[in-house]
Amino acid sequence: MTGSARRWLLAGLAAMATVAWACGPDFPEPILSRREAALYSTPYRSFALESAALARAGDALTARESEQDRAPVAEEKEGPAYATVRAMRRAATGDEAYALGAGVAEAIRLYTAGAVDFRLAHPMRATGDDDADRNDGDGTGPSPAEPPPRLPPLNAAIARFSAVLTLPAAASAPRATWAAYMLGRSYALRAAAGDGARAAAAFARTRRLALDGAPDPLGLAVASFGEEARLALGQGHTAEAVRLYAEQASRGSRSGQDSLRVVARRLFGDPAHLPAQLQDATVRRLLVSHAVEVLEAERGVDPGTAEGTREPPPYVIGIRAHQATAEVLLTALERSGLTDVEGLDEVAALAYSAGQFELAGRCATRAPSLLGQAVLAKLAVRRGDRAAALTAYASLVDALRRQPDAPAGRLDEPTARALVAEHGVLLVARGDYLAALTTLVQAGGDYWFDAAYLAERVLSSTELRSVVDTLPTLAPHEDERSELPTAGRRNALRQLLARRLMREGRYDLAFRYFAGQTAGRDQSVALEPLARRYAAALASAGSRWTAVGRAEARFEAATLARRYGMELLGYELEPDMAVFDGALQWSVIDTRDNKPDPYAGPDESTRRAATEPANLRRFHYRTVAATLAGQAADELPHRSQAFAAVLCTAAGWMRDGPEGDPARERALYDRYRRQGPHVRWAVNFGRQCQAPDFTRAAADARTEAWHSVRHGLRRFRAAILSLMAIVVAIVVASGVALLVSRRRRARMASGPP
Repeated sequence: MTGSARRWLLAGLAAMATVAWACGPDFPEPILSRREAALYSTPYRSFALESAALARAGDALTARESEQDRAPVAEEKEGPAYATVRAMRRAATGDEAYALGAGVAEAIRLYTAGAVDFRLAHPMRATGDDDADRNDGDGTGPSPAEPPPRLPPLNAAIARFSAVLTLPAAASAPRATWAAYMLGRSYALRAAAGDGARAAAAFARTRRLALDGAPDPLGLAVASFGEEARLALGQGHTAEAVRLYAEQASRGSRSGQDSLRVVARRLFGDPAHLPAQLQDATVRRLLVSHAVEVLEAERGVDPGTAEGTREPPPYVIGIRAHQATAEVLLTALERSGLTDVEGLDEVAALAYSAGQFELAGRCATRAPSLLGQAVLAKLAVRRGDRAAALTAYASLVDALRRQPDAPAGRLDEPTARALVAEHGVLLVARGDYLAALTTLVQAGGDYWFDAAYLAERVLSSTELRSVVDTLPTLAPHEDERSELPTAGRRNALRQLLARRLMREGRYDLAFRYFAGQTAGRDQSVALEPLARRYAAALASAGSRWTAVGRAEARFEAATLARRYGMELLGYELEPDMAVFDGALQWSVIDTRDNKPDPYAGPDESTRRAATEPANLRRFHYRTVAATLAGQAADELPHRSQAFAAVLCTAAGWMRDGPEGDPARERALYDRYRRQGPHVRWAVNFGRQCQAPDFTRAAADARTEAWHSVRHGLRRFRAAILSLMAIVVAIVVASGVALLVSRRRRARMASGPP
């Protein structure tokens, strides 16, 4: 692949990744980019958690709603009778199916023939040939548009399902729960004729059979709650239907949760009857939870997550509920005359979301739960009482760390993490940056951008070391990149600190934090030895005696900076985005907006200015590498192969990837043309470069030095000869004078003749 093609490919991948940022949930918006909005947002339990908590499962039944769970048991598919059963399901009538089943176990034979009869009686309710008895779980009940069942085949189906249940226990076991479930559905089709009680009894029998150990590979026992709820809903027993759907949801059924949503929508569509419906505690909690969900979805928040999405989730598209949604429910609560209601914390959240802050405070004060505490903390923020807000958040975060098991006191994990992160926002506003960083790390991976911003741009490296050194150590089996709320990003923070110390030239300290770390691109590459090599090369470049030796050391450091710059020198956020190995680039936390932030730290902007990267170009370490290579070239003989090779390699670094530096590349080439030797591979300068031959360069340097001496001697020969003659004359004169002096002293010493 050519360099140009590679640049276009990388640019395309970056563009697609940027689209993923805009459209997908994998890149949460940093909370420090929306501080006030986050602190003012509504705390709530997700509808999924709340609907599952409307009832407490008193048994071990669990929903099986995935395709894998719905499949019949593997033994049956592999058994010799499976082909016969498939042929029976394709029969035109139940009698024909029964006749085809000779040799099949009687329970399976009767059930399959009954399933064919049921399909003939009510084809709109039948499904695949392996699973004609699944609950569609939409909570809507029988539709008036559906044709009435055909009674003859329906009666035949009832007779065959009943026959399965009259077999001895061992013989009926393979299809006992299936037959009881389908018997309930069959009687439900005759509910208008007075068979509703029989249908409910059959669904209850389905659950008893499963609890007694009868095979239930399709999860029909849990599905029977939904079918019985559909029956109750069709008969106008809304509270009973909600209770049954809640039982279904409490056993892990998404179908039950969706059905509860549908019921809630219907009830909101009839506000005149809401006060009467609110008399039931389960219905009341359902309506309050759904109202909070709808209001938050309309604000672009996906209930059940800590972060906002650009559009409401699919299940609320088409709903145009607004402030009136909450008003309707809160008005209905007042009309109901209830003075003490279960789920008052949800009412507090709803009132807060609707802007009725006085009511929210009253309800939250009477609701000693995590959600109630969260509402009180939010209200303190809105009052502008930051001291009270910090105290409330600190108490809440402490309680979250000791989260109780009671469903009424629980918060779903994304909401809990969001509240921990909001505490970090208030700590930043107070100027307690060290505590804020620790808190944001504890909030989990969704808030890593915020933690990295504080670590890189707000804290000093000394302050950052004090935080990193106090973080808990992960066990060897724990994933360092996990979402663990207390230490899931510890290694990432250590690497961030190590890279920052390397950029500051504090290499000995950096080695400590690189210990045990590996390169993200290649887990077999240990970072500490690389960091030591880089620091040693720079030290050698300043201590070697020969110029070529210094050049070789600088070029080694340059090569390490280019190849492992992201791991050794890269910024976690801008400009390098080491968090994604440089694959994306954007302003994660926009520090260029000069709008005043009421929740900014007192000296945050000053600290941020002091840590502004000197080079804002993406992949800044490439420029570092090119600068080191240029310094190496300064030490080399200009006519040496090494000089040309070093400049060629540096030019290649400046053209590599989508974020190249054409001006720097051109400057390196122009320097080669002015000073360097002619080499054949210069036609592909920056693309195809030879490795620099420093041994040959050293010889070239010695030769060049000798040539310089000889050239100087030739140029100043006359002056040198004159100087030499003068020196000789001086020496001769000095010698004669010394000889005369000695003789005179000798005559004087001998006395008069």
